[in-house]
Amino acid sequence: MIKKMTLDDKNFITDFFNALQVSNGELSFTNLMMWDNSYKTKYFVSGDTIFLICGEGDGTWAFCPQSLSDKIDLDGFEILISYFNGIGQPIVFKRVWEEQLPMLKSAANALGLEFEEVYDRDNSDYVYLKDKLLNLSGKKLH
Repeated sequence: MIKKMTLDDKNFITDFFNALQVSNGELSFTNLMMWDNSYKTKYFVSGDTIFLICGEGDGTWAFCPQSLSDKIDLDGFEILISYFNGIGQPIVFKRVWEEQLPMLKSAANALGLEFEEVYDRDNSDYVYLKDKLLNLSGKKLH
């Protein structure tokens, strides 16, 4: 059920992300494949939710599950839990947007899980104003 993402998955994953109307560049087939040497992306779909697992060993983490509805598929969430238990690692979600937190918390609560949310500034998206970018005013951009 959990499979390594390959070029053969391009159309399926792209169509899934297009249906989600994902606006984050991190969640694109091209980006995931570009970073595959580091991410080693695996995925599975349960119900209307895609689950993406990245890394290996103690560096394994998951993207926040991406659902076509307003709820994460709980059967899939249990598969994800089993996967992490099987490799002896706690579930670590990365690249979770603030808007996704209620959905993630709801799924975790439904399964009796607790989690701690930690802001990761180093992996946050940022937006530049066009004027600032055109003028390249230096260190103030960072």
